[in-house]
Amino acid sequence: MIYIGIYSPRPGTIGAKKYKDNISKIVKKQRRNALNEQLRRISQENNIQEIGSSKDIMITRKLKNGQYFGYTDNMKNIVIDPQ
Repeated sequence: MIYIGIYSPRPGTIGAKKYKDNISKIVKKQRRNALNEQLRRISQENNIQEIGSSKDIMITRKLKNGQYFGYTDNMKNIVIDPQ
C-alpha cells in the first residue's frame, strides 16, 4: 500500500527555497487521482489472486455490524463476515 499526497511547499524548507511550485492544483489532483486509480486496479488484481487461498490472520477487533477486522501475516487488511 502506498499513500499519495499533493505536494505543497512548506515555508522555510529547502524544497520551498530551491524549487518553484509551478504545477497547478488541478494538475496535481489529476495526477493523484491517476495514481490512486492505478493503485486500486493493482490491488484488485492482487486480491483476485488470493481468492480461494487460506491465510493465518490475527483478529484485532469486532466491528459494530458483527464482522471482524484483522491482518494477514503480510499485513493485508481482512474483514470477516461470520454469517
